[in-house]
Amino acid sequence: PNPFPPSTSAAFAGVRGRAMSKLASVQQRCGNDLASKLVSLVWAAFVGCSITLQLLNSTALNSHSTEPTTHAVYVSQIAVLLGGCVASVPAVSEPKPWGAPSKWWSLLGGLCTLPQFVIISAVPSLGAEIVFLGLLLGQLITALLVDIVVGRVSMRNWPKIVGFAAVLVCVAVNSLSSGDHDGSIWQELTLELVLLICGVVMTGGGYALQAMCNTRLAEDLGHPARATVVCTLTNLLGNLPLMVMVRWGLDVAPSLSVADWPRFLFAGVQVAFFVGSLSLLPRRLGFTLTHMCIQSANLSASTVSDAYGLAGPAVPASFLRVASVVGVVAGAALFSAYDASSEVHRDSESEDKDRPFMEMAYFADEDAPPETRKLVPEPSLAIDS
Repeated sequence: PNPFPPSTSAAFAGVRGRAMSKLASVQQRCGNDLASKLVSLVWAAFVGCSITLQLLNSTALNSHSTEPTTHAVYVSQIAVLLGGCVASVPAVSEPKPWGAPSKWWSLLGGLCTLPQFVIISAVPSLGAEIVFLGLLLGQLITALLVDIVVGRVSMRNWPKIVGFAAVLVCVAVNSLSSGDHDGSIWQELTLELVLLICGVVMTGGGYALQAMCNTRLAEDLGHPARATVVCTLTNLLGNLPLMVMVRWGLDVAPSLSVADWPRFLFAGVQVAFFVGSLSLLPRRLGFTLTHMCIQSANLSASTVSDAYGLAGPAVPASFLRVASVVGVVAGAALFSAYDASSEVHRDSESEDKDRPFMEMAYFADEDAPPETRKLVPEPSLAIDS
C-alpha cells in the first residue's frame, strides 16, 4: 500500500516527470552539441584539404610557362585579387560606417607578403609538405620574436617554448626523408633550393605580420572584410613594380589560357570557402582545435600529394615523415593553446592605444556576452595561397 496521501503522490509524480523531461532535454542538447562538433571537425578537415588543393591548382596554372619561377608572380597576384573580390561583398554590405585607420602600420599588411609567389615556385622543387612546414615554421618564429620584443616571454611561457621546439625538431626530422629516393633534402641543396626555402620561411613570417596588421585595421574600419580589401589593394600596388620588371625586364609574359577557367573558378570558390569557414569554425570549436584540425588535414593532404608526385617530386610517405607531421601539429597546437588560454579579458578600446607596434593581434568572440568575452589569437590566412 502507498503510505503517502494522493496529493503527495501526485506532487512526487509531477517532480519526477519534470526531472525526466529535463534529463531528456539535456541528453538531446548534448547529442546535438556532439553532432555539431563532429560536423565542424569534418568541415575543418575539408578546409585544410582545400588549402593543399589550392596550392596544387596554382602550381598547375603556373606550369604553362617556360619560366615558372618568375611567372609565379602573375599566378599569386590572381589569387590575391580573387580573395579581394570575395571579401568586397561583405565589406560593402556591412551597414556599419567605414572608420579610419588609427595606426599607420596597420596599412602595411599587404606589403608583408610581397614574396608570396615563392610558395608556388617552390612546390615543384621541394614538394607541398616541405612548403607548408616552412610556412608554419616562419609564422611561429615571427610570433615568438614578437613575444620576445614586447617582453611576453618568461619561464611561465614554457608551453609556448616547448611547442616551438617540437615544431623545429620535427621539421628538421621531416627534412631528413624529404629528398629524392626518401633521402635527406640537405644532400641535394643548391643555391636555388636555399633561396626557395628562405623565401618560403620569410613568407610565413610575413603572413603572421599581415594577420597582426589586418586585425588592427579590421577594428578601425569596422569589419574584417574591409581590412582584407585594403590589404589586397596594398599587395597589388606593392607587387606592381615586380610584375613590370618580370614582364619587360625579364621578358616573361603571362602564360594563361581561357581553357583554364575551371581552375580559376575553383580558386575563387576555395578562397570564399576558406574565408567564410574561418569566420565560423573558431566559434564552434575554439581557435586551438580549429587550427589543429586544419593543419592536420592540410599537412596530411600534402603528404599524400607528395607520395603521388602531384605537383613535385614523388616522396614516399615513410613512417619518419608521418611521425614528424604529427609532431609538428602537436607542437603548433601547444604553441597556439598557450596564447588562447593565457590571454585575459581586456578593454581593447582603452588599452589597445598603448599597445606596442609589433604586439600580437587578438580578436574577440563577438557572439559572447561582453562580461564573458575573451580575446584569442586571430586565425591567420597565411596558408591560403
